[in-house]
Amino acid sequence: IDPLVNRNTTFIAVCDFIKKSLIKKRNFKNITVIKNGVRDSFKEISKSHKNFNIIQLASINKNKNQLLSLKALDILVNKKKYLNIKINFFGEISDSLYYDRLSIFINKKKLNKHVKFHGLKKDVATELNKSNLLLLTSFVEGFPLSILEALSCKIPVISTNTGGVLEQIKSGENGFLLNTFEELELSNFIETLYKDKKLCKEIGNINRLKYLKKYTIEEMNNNYKLILKL
Repeated sequence: IDPLVNRNTTFIAVCDFIKKSLIKKRNFKNITVIKNGVRDSFKEISKSHKNFNIIQLASINKNKNQLLSLKALDILVNKKKYLNIKINFFGEISDSLYYDRLSIFINKKKLNKHVKFHGLKKDVATELNKSNLLLLTSFVEGFPLSILEALSCKIPVISTNTGGVLEQIKSGENGFLLNTFEELELSNFIETLYKDKKLCKEIGNINRLKYLKKYTIEEMNNNYKLILKL
């Protein structure tokens, strides 16, 4: 980058992780962090007592790593016999070969009744509010908006510890962060929430408060107005 531009320009990063990356990789100097906000998607919908519904919002591809979710589901359904757990995947199929690999795994493990691919859906607010848990299993992320949407809907989150997720989720407080990419660890975290509805509710309430304090559209807009001196 031009040294003159670098010296006289304020750059905006959406999280501290990206700020550090820009400093390290691009030698950017003046960086302000303004964290993204999302619209409030919360609706008071009674969750099903019949099923434990897990939602994953991501394109279907190798980086998003949906296979990890399916391997954890295999443990929970076929080994531990939790037969009312279901994963709903929302997102476009951007890697058809990877989708075929997921389909083969689902058929092999007889998980068809426990998995549904819904494709790309613009408005997933209702689906989020009906869900008991959001999963994010990506290898690489920035500052995922899907987690912010889950916070707004009072949903616990389990995520891989990648990118700026550590700034959104404090493990054991408002969700769980994976230390590995191992299905056993993921299945154990899911089982913890599956067996403890009170904990799910407590985490959901913490997430809602965190959203209202830090991640509303209004909060984001106010921060931009301050930096732009509007």
